[in-house]
Amino acid sequence: MKKLLLLIFTISTGCDIINPPKKEDNTGTLAALFLATRNQASIASNCTQASTVAISNPGKVTTATRTDYVVSGCSSSNLFSIGFLSDASVTSGMTGTSTSSRIVSVGDIFGGTDADRNIEVTFRLNSATSSLDVVTRATGLGVASFDGSTVRITPSDIVFRNSGASSTITIPGNGTVIASAVGTTFTYCIDAHLESGSSHLIVWNKACSALTTAERGAYPKDAEPITTSGGNRLGFILNNVTITNFKIGTKIATSGRFLE
Repeated sequence: MKKLLLLIFTISTGCDIINPPKKEDNTGTLAALFLATRNQASIASNCTQASTVAISNPGKVTTATRTDYVVSGCSSSNLFSIGFLSDASVTSGMTGTSTSSRIVSVGDIFGGTDADRNIEVTFRLNSATSSLDVVTRATGLGVASFDGSTVRITPSDIVFRNSGASSTITIPGNGTVIASAVGTTFTYCIDAHLESGSSHLIVWNKACSALTTAERGAYPKDAEPITTSGGNRLGFILNNVTITNFKIGTKIATSGRFLE
């Protein structure tokens, strides 16, 4: 009997050695988990606010500052983490579909010793009827009702709007026609100055850091006086528009018009 039991045990053990039990393969699960974690980290890294190299403006600015806002990974739920709010219709990207698609700062952007501001925005117009409004010195309650002195970028040109005026009433401003082709990503530079109680809005159709000293004193597109609401917030209206980045700093223009 003992010999029989020993034989059975030997055969059983040998089978396990030759054909060991299969272990569960978790490679696919771990890979999926890794990708999900990496994607979440990527989203977080593309919804950030950080100081960046300032553009000096001797004689015009006491202390030059500049902050970089990366919003290509932001959504309406996490935009607050970098100091802005958006309407629920603004989807990740940030992409808007109508004049109700709005983004606005939680706190003041304008004001203080160097109250005038420079805004650089990277954007794409997504249709022939697109318009991007950059609303300066904005006031109002919440995302839905803010208003201020406005730069409006459309496929055919850049125009301006007084605070409080109907969105259909625009001002052509001074300078040449600046067209922005649909489906193309652009980076434009904007200065918003307060002069004798009104706004002076200046637009360059290139990145602020790419402007030469001479270009900073010659304005391809500007308008003044533009009435202001007296607020200190900054807003964007994304009518079939995607924005991926904007920078806010002290003004960079080196000359003015009759009010400056």
